Amino acid sequence: METKLKRTNGITLIALIITIIVLLILAGVALAALTGQGNIIVNAENAVGKYNNSVAGEQQLLNEIEKYFNHEDEIEEEPGQVYGNVYKISDTEYHLVFNATGNIANGYTQKQLVYKSEDISNGIGYTAPWSEFLENIKRVIIEEKIIPKETARYFKGLTNINEIENLKNLKTNNVTDMTAMFRGCSGLRHLDLNAFNTSNVENMTSMFEECSSLNSLDLSAFDTSNVKNMNNMFDGCSGLINLN
Repeated sequence: METKLKRTNGITLIALIITIIVLLILAGVALAALTGQGNIIVNAENAVGKYNNSVAGEQQLLNEIEKYFNHEDEIEEEPGQVYGNVYKISDTEYHLVFNATGNIANGYTQKQLVYKSEDISNGIGYTAPWSEFLENIKRVIIEEKIIPKETARYFKGLTNINEIENLKNLKTNNVTDMTAMFRGCSGLRHLDLNAFNTSNVENMTSMFEECSSLNSLDLSAFDTSNVKNMNNMFDGCSGLINLN
């Protein structure tokens, strides 16, 4: 009886040891699955990483598509002739109307002076060609689509305008220099720049300097990836509260 009991206990002990060994082996397999080269955690992390990369790639593609369609009408368009037509309304009021033909603008009868692209771009320097009328120009209108080479100092010193009408007609896809473009437009209260393509612009120095009446400016559509100089871009914008 005693011998039989010992044999039974021995078998039970061996079975227990075998069970423990099997459990240890299974635990090792499970641990290897969790921490090894092909483990679940690593695979899950890799899957999350691939998903995030895929989402980022899709978003980048969507951004490129949106950018394409936003400037679809500008693709492959070369700079054309630009005319700045000055009209005398009274002794103290002049209007500056930009167009691509040089023809008399709608609603006007006689041009006082007319400047072509060459005059504007080559002669603008630190003062616009119409500098003698700066204080009396009360209205600026971009009558039709114009595609200038540069817009540096285009509206500089027009202190008595409160907006630039039809600014969306100014196509800036070829422009590299916007230096002092609106500098000194102290009466300017509103600027809609959502249609501006700034992807080629390299210089925005003093672009809005001394635009003291602007209280809100939305530049969310600006692409500044190639801009090298933004010095004094908002100097003197004392009324600016919201800048996006």
